[in-house]
Amino acid sequence: MSPTIPTCSPGRLARFCLSRRLRFCLHRCLQCCALAWICLLPGAQAQGAAAPPAFELEQGARGALNTLIVAYAGNQPLLAETMLDEAMIGRQILVDQMRTSLNQQAQIQVSLRDVRSSIGDNVVAVTFSWEKRFLQIPAMTPMLRSGRAIFMWQRSAQGWRLVGISGDSPFAL
Repeated sequence: MSPTIPTCSPGRLARFCLSRRLRFCLHRCLQCCALAWICLLPGAQAQGAAAPPAFELEQGARGALNTLIVAYAGNQPLLAETMLDEAMIGRQILVDQMRTSLNQQAQIQVSLRDVRSSIGDNVVAVTFSWEKRFLQIPAMTPMLRSGRAIFMWQRSAQGWRLVGISGDSPFAL
């Protein structure tokens, strides 16, 4: 029996969303929305030029993801910030989360697991689970955070740009 989403106020719906089964259903729904979004992005339609092979797109997006994670863990927020698309919804919130966490955490190590890609024309949705180990400043308490996220990458003339994030952000506190 699948859970049904009630039509009600946003507060009541938020309380309903806390159930595990619904969170799983919402995660699957977000994945479907991400795949649909690939087809709607400008540049996702063919522009007359031959599209690069899917393998090159996947490797490029995964390389950009690794570069972003290494820049963040290496305490280089400016490099990570240059990889974000200027029109990205929630861009400033993400930048603020990065800078705040870098000021309150030391020796950050982020590992990615179960990395999967969904490929469109010059757009790749990378789904992964992550684990973040760090020392919480000022007491230097060892901490562990984990989660699952979908990063939407788009290839442009400047390289790979992060255009959307869904799920748990590895950059948050």
